[in-house]
Amino acid sequence: MTERREGEERVTAAGFAKLVFDGELEPGDLVCHDYASRGIVDATIERVQRRLLADLVGPHAGPTHAYMTRLLGESWLQDAAKFTHVSTVLSPFAAGEMTHPRARSLPWWQRLAPGDRIRVRRPYHALTERFAPGHARRDIRLYCRCDIDAGLGYPATELLHYWLWSWGFEKLILGRKFMRVFSTDRADVCSGRYWHWAQSAGCWHDLDEAERRPEGHYPAELAVSFRFRTVGEYRIRAGETAPAFHNVVSQPQPQEA
Repeated sequence: MTERREGEERVTAAGFAKLVFDGELEPGDLVCHDYASRGIVDATIERVQRRLLADLVGPHAGPTHAYMTRLLGESWLQDAAKFTHVSTVLSPFAAGEMTHPRARSLPWWQRLAPGDRIRVRRPYHALTERFAPGHARRDIRLYCRCDIDAGLGYPATELLHYWLWSWGFEKLILGRKFMRVFSTDRADVCSGRYWHWAQSAGCWHDLDEAERRPEGHYPAELAVSFRFRTVGEYRIRAGETAPAFHNVVSQPQPQEA
C-alpha cells in the first residue's frame, strides 16, 4: 500500500489510514493538502498565499528569505503556497476539518484523492526541540470533535472576506499592520481553526499577541512554520480505498464442549 519516491511516499488512501493505525501518524497531527484537482477558489488562495509568504519573509535578498531558501530549497515559496487547505487526524478512519459549510469528519478514502500531495506535521517547540506533549496533541482531536458535534458553521462570506478583503486588500494592497487588519474576531478558516484547537490544547506557551490570533495563520504558513515539524509527506495513488485492517478485532474462537 506504500511506495517511497524521492523523499515522499506514494500511498493509497487505505495505506495512509494504516499509517495512523500503526502509530506513524497520530491523532492531532496537522494534515496539509495540495490538491491534484484545483478549482478557482484553490487557485485564488494559492496566488494570495505566494504574496503573503513573500511579505512574511521580506526581501528576496534579506536574511529571513535566504534562511528559508537554504532550509527548504529555492522553490520553497511557490511550493508551500500550493497547500491550500488543512485538516487534522481524528483516527485511523477519518480526518476532521473546518470547511464550508461547517466543521466535519470525513473518511480518509473520501478525503484523499489520487494525485493529492499530503504533508503531515506535528506541533513542535523549537526552543526545547520537543514535540508538544502527547496529551496536548490528543486534545486537538477532542477540540475538533467538539466543533463537529456542535455543527460549527463556516459561512462562505467569511472565506471571501478572509482571503480577498483582509489579506488580499487590506494587508497586501493597503499595507495595513496585521493587528489593525485583524482587530475583530471572525469565523476561522481551516488553518485558523486548527491553530485554535492546538493553542487551546496547550501546545505552545511562548506566543506573542499577534501569533496567538487564529486569523493570522493560513495553510501555506502552517506548512512551513517552525511551530511544527514534518513527520511525513505523501503522494496519494489510486488503489484500494476503505482500509482493511486485519486482526483489529479478534474473532471469537470456538469453545470446546
